[in-house]
Amino acid sequence: MVIFGNGIVNVKDFIPLAAVFMAGALLYTLRKYLVFNVLGAIISVIISALLIVLVPDSGYQFAAPFIMFIIFVIANKLPSPRWIMKNDLSYGVYLISFPIQQLIDFSLIRTHADIPFSVFFLLSSVISISLAYCSWSLVEAPSLEKLRKPTIHQVELSPKHISKRQYRRRAIHS
Repeated sequence: MVIFGNGIVNVKDFIPLAAVFMAGALLYTLRKYLVFNVLGAIISVIISALLIVLVPDSGYQFAAPFIMFIIFVIANKLPSPRWIMKNDLSYGVYLISFPIQQLIDFSLIRTHADIPFSVFFLLSSVISISLAYCSWSLVEAPSLEKLRKPTIHQVELSPKHISKRQYRRRAIHS
């Protein structure tokens, strides 16, 4: 059971979303063999629309690979803003967003409040991205920077600072 909206939702209700997940996994696996171009995206839009209209009960499940193809094309063709290229918030958003959504939802249930999905989405996105930025700038980036800097031991053994003979001696004795 998962808290969502103004009540508890049965996880079985999310099973149809497995098609979307599988479509993304399939496209990722086949990425070497696919060409993500605008023509393919246009064809995917047409196929997706036809499947959704012609197969009302489960058309979106059949259309999922084509919809994911469209998303991949958009992701590859649109340029990223400079701050996104500099700051990698993806892992923080991945870790933080679901707990944030659950906290907001639980708070709404406790206070008997109801907000439109668009407000819920906007609120959870702003909070998640803000916390992900804090995680990136305070934890992740400094940790990665420390990994890139050579330690004192590495600098001492570096052949640039000592002769080849001394380097070989140290390598033999260590």
